[in-house]
Amino acid sequence: MSTSPAHPFLTPRRLVAVASLAAAGLLVAALLALLAAPALANTSCGTVNGVRVSAHGVSCTTAKTVYRDDQNGHKPHGWVCSASLRQCSKGHLGSGESVFWAPSQSQGQGQGQGQGQQQQ
Repeated sequence: MSTSPAHPFLTPRRLVAVASLAAAGLLVAALLALLAAPALANTSCGTVNGVRVSAHGVSCTTAKTVYRDDQNGHKPHGWVCSASLRQCSKGHLGSGESVFWAPSQSQGQGQGQGQGQQQQ
């Protein structure tokens, strides 16, 4: 008489396979959640002294503070800024945490067009 396992379906090999599939599913779900994270998207933070400020990976409060510090001649601690690129980045340019700025339409090249649109 041979002895058969109490649960022939639940062999150690099958349990390992099921656990591996469950772990892979959790990993895929976590990666999808990271890709959809709003902190990784560019966020418009409004204007500071007529200049549009955007944040990427940082809060709008931080973005505006970094922009103001840079414009006032204070190097924001831990940030690298480039006036020609109109951006500051945490650590080095091109990193994930960045602040961008651009003149609003009422400034710079769009000034004449903006005044013309207001008169219409």
